[in-house]
Amino acid sequence: LLREIRVWEQLEHPNITPFLGVVNAFGPLPAMVSPYYSKANINQYTLDNPDTDRLPLILGVARGLAYLHSLNILHGDLKGHNVLIDDNSSPRLADYGRTRILTAISDDISFPTPTADSSEDDMLSSETTAILDPIITKKTDIYAFTMVVMEILTSKLPFFYIRQEHVVVILTQDGKRPDRVRCLPTHFADEIWQLMEDCWHRDPQARPEMDAAISRLEEMQSKNLRVAWEEGPHEDMKAREITKIQRRELDADAETR
Repeated sequence: LLREIRVWEQLEHPNITPFLGVVNAFGPLPAMVSPYYSKANINQYTLDNPDTDRLPLILGVARGLAYLHSLNILHGDLKGHNVLIDDNSSPRLADYGRTRILTAISDDISFPTPTADSSEDDMLSSETTAILDPIITKKTDIYAFTMVVMEILTSKLPFFYIRQEHVVVILTQDGKRPDRVRCLPTHFADEIWQLMEDCWHRDPQARPEMDAAISRLEEMQSKNLRVAWEEGPHEDMKAREITKIQRRELDADAETR
């Protein structure tokens, strides 16, 4: 908790949830205070607003993560549930409980960093390491960012079409990634999928830095590339309602764990 407070209180960015302080009135442990956003997290927001343009949301998440990386801060737990939507419908990264700092951002902050003989290549030779023995790096954050992009685009969890969690782990260890045909309608542009493929590349060192990803997203935006669900047949609307139910069930299950 102390680490999270020490990191969070120094952050200031339009895509980072502000830190307001700490209170001790709700139990034996202190509680961190942040603004209340009625629009909830990005998963619920896209479910409630299925026709919203997803590209600005993706860009906001990318800019928030790039800001952290510019300070040598690793988020470590990036997922749709940890991206809040503020009153201006902009995404803000939250939950810094697994944050790591590569180098101190002030004289008062110092946390352990990887040893000199442990390269990022060794730590991230495959995504197996990130799943079974989590070692957080910028490259794992970038992989996680891509999965958030998938959540934003589909309003579903990555690999939503596979019900067994252990199967997802095995497939990911084997280098498998979400299937485009199953995940996205045909009207989604090739550029967004290519960016996702680059960001979840099996070789971590082949993944672009967040600044490069932002440049590509901004280029898509300059082309007026709209990334949103389009009105479809009744079956599509029914599928959305099923997705909402599944999402609520998953959120309820997560809260009980």
